[in-house]
Amino acid sequence: MYYYQSNLEIQQNRRAYESMYGPNHILVQIDKLMDWNHVYQLLEPFYPSTIGRPTIDPLIFVKILMIQYLEGFRSVRFTCKQIQQHATYRWFLGISPTDKAPCHSSISKFLRHRVDPGVWEVLFDHVLQRIQEDGFLSPDTWAADETE
Repeated sequence: MYYYQSNLEIQQNRRAYESMYGPNHILVQIDKLMDWNHVYQLLEPFYPSTIGRPTIDPLIFVKILMIQYLEGFRSVRFTCKQIQQHATYRWFLGISPTDKAPCHSSISKFLRHRVDPGVWEVLFDHVLQRIQEDGFLSPDTWAADETE
């Protein structure tokens, strides 16, 4: 069972960030284009509605992994720290200003134990294909040298 954030609840949480987030940020633009219901349909079999206590909305985990991929963060732990501090990321996730970002270990458990790897591949490929079709991903390769 998972706690499903209603669209109304997400909108209420997002109002708190109206003066803080960047409306031209890539995540804001992606959010307008994505059909998140498809993500819920893929994840529904892994979250029976009658067993266990409510968990974090699995869409939040998917969006955190999108942030990590799109921003080039190398670890889930670092991504969660950035989410705690960055208003646009929190807006994208639809979490309130008073909520903590999910713990990195919850995301690792989501990937390793909750979702079948085949479904995860289909889900992530769907999301990446959709945002690439809309021009948010570049086929160019780039590298950075972090030595001093």
